[in-house]
Amino acid sequence: MIHLIGDDAYAKFLREQSRDLVSIEGSGIVWPFDSKEYFRQHFPKSAKLLFPDYDQLIREYTGDIRRNPKDSEAYRRRGNAEYEKEDFDQAIADFNRAIELNPKNHVAYWNRARVHAEKEEYDAAIKDMQKAIELQPHERAYQLDMERIKTLMPSTTQDTNSTNPH
Repeated sequence: MIHLIGDDAYAKFLREQSRDLVSIEGSGIVWPFDSKEYFRQHFPKSAKLLFPDYDQLIREYTGDIRRNPKDSEAYRRRGNAEYEKEDFDQAIADFNRAIELNPKNHVAYWNRARVHAEKEEYDAAIKDMQKAIELQPHERAYQLDMERIKTLMPSTTQDTNSTNPH
C-alpha cells in the first residue's frame, strides 16, 4: 500500500527494517517512531493518510455542503470527521441530515450507530445497525458491529432487546 500512495521514503524505510514494527493500540505510536510528529516529518504522504487533519476535512466537507446542500455523502463524511474528533452530537446531526437526504444511505446508519454506541445509547445504536443491515444485508462489518454493540449493552438492556424484537 505504501507504494500505491507514493511514499517511497516510507516504503524504503520499511524494507530496511526487521519485521519488528509494533503499533501500540490506542497510543498513536508505532515503534520505532517516537511520535506522530516524527512520522509526519519523515513520511508526510503516509502520515496524511494515517493521521488526517480532521479540522481541515470538516472545512472541506463544509465547503462541499455549501456548494451542494443536498449532498448526502458530504454530510456523512463530515460526520465521520466529527466522530473522529469526538464531537458526537455534531456527528449525529450530520448523519441525521445525510439520512434525511438519502434514506437508503446504509453507511450513514452504520456510522450513526457507532456514535450512539460511543455515547452508550445502545437502543438507538441497535436500531441504526438493524436499518443498515436491512439496507445492506451482506455487509459483514455491519453484522460484526451489531454483535459488538450487543456485548457492550448492560445485561438488563440485552434481556429486554432479546425478548422484544422491535
